[in-house]
Amino acid sequence: MPGPLPRALAGVFLGALAWLFEGAALTVVHHFTHDPLYAPQWDGRGGLGVLVGCLCGGLVGGLAAGAVTALLCTAAGQVTTGLVLERLADSGTLALAGLVSCGLAVGRRPVLRPPSAWDRRVILTGLVTVCLYAAAFRNACGTVSGLLLTVMAVVVGVDGAPPPRSPVARVRWRWSRRGIAAGLLAGALMGGVYLAEGLLTGVLGGEPGRYYVAPSDPVEAAWSAWQQGSLFAVACMLVQGLRAVPVDLAGSVDAAALLRNDRRTLATCVVTATVLGAAVFGAQDWCMVTFVGSRLWAGQLTADGWLYVVGLIPALLMGLAAGLRQTAWSRYAVARCHLALRANLPYDLMGFLADAHDRGVLRRVGAVHQFRHIELQHRLADAERP
Repeated sequence: MPGPLPRALAGVFLGALAWLFEGAALTVVHHFTHDPLYAPQWDGRGGLGVLVGCLCGGLVGGLAAGAVTALLCTAAGQVTTGLVLERLADSGTLALAGLVSCGLAVGRRPVLRPPSAWDRRVILTGLVTVCLYAAAFRNACGTVSGLLLTVMAVVVGVDGAPPPRSPVARVRWRWSRRGIAAGLLAGALMGGVYLAEGLLTGVLGGEPGRYYVAPSDPVEAAWSAWQQGSLFAVACMLVQGLRAVPVDLAGSVDAAALLRNDRRTLATCVVTATVLGAAVFGAQDWCMVTFVGSRLWAGQLTADGWLYVVGLIPALLMGLAAGLRQTAWSRYAVARCHLALRANLPYDLMGFLADAHDRGVLRRVGAVHQFRHIELQHRLADAERP
């Protein structure tokens, strides 16, 4: 299976799902509250999908999520060049931020890369993002965040995590001081970038009172930076804390049972991350409403119960990204469809392997199927050699 295919499909799935969840949640809340400041604005949704797509599938996943999000936003709103450029620029920024968060979350400690080891694809993404902001706003707004995130992405960013080699037995929490410190560092870096962009809006040529990348009012920019930083901190801690425990394939006897358990593990990741994230983001929104009178995910509401409903949006998306990243079932589903289309294998791959085992063509060692005849193994091995 082509390496970028599962990551690109994960990005497309998460980007489209984020656009749908964000717009639907805002529509429901607006319907019950009748708050005119809480319009769904379908042409500006889906940004969170780019972040979680990058956490799940690296730069390929983030850019794929950004492309499908920009397409959906353009189809839902008035088609203008400025809207398309702005959506693509925001997607590039969030993809770079996702690389930074993933780099701080994956591994024991962040590794600083010398300039000779910098990824050219990340540099190109950052330069294109800055150019898109300049074309969309016709000023220098977006330059600071684009350049800072590009430097951080090439220095400490990680282009996704290696896929799991086998289905997952379970997921365990591995909270550590280093993981919490990595999450706080990610939040501080992302919040600092957001705050710097807001404070320099006037210097960069932005019009007073207009909302560009970040609010220009210092107090509002500081609160929004705190909320943006908290989002990245929680995402980093979830990726750092959720650790998959692989199964012993040699000791397992039922491959279908392993896949069912892997799906249950995915559901466990989603539910756990959703509950924790909703509690954090709901409390955060309450602080924004209480002390500032506004918040990032919604307009100005007085019903505290809706704060946690809105907080479910980023929490659910992060849970999906963490679960898809840790488990093997999603990649198996993509591989099964790919092999059915390209290699003429049956779509029911597990049934096909079981039938081949019953007919004596394959032997099974634990959950692993092997060709029984050594001559066939040698012939296939020779065919794979260049």
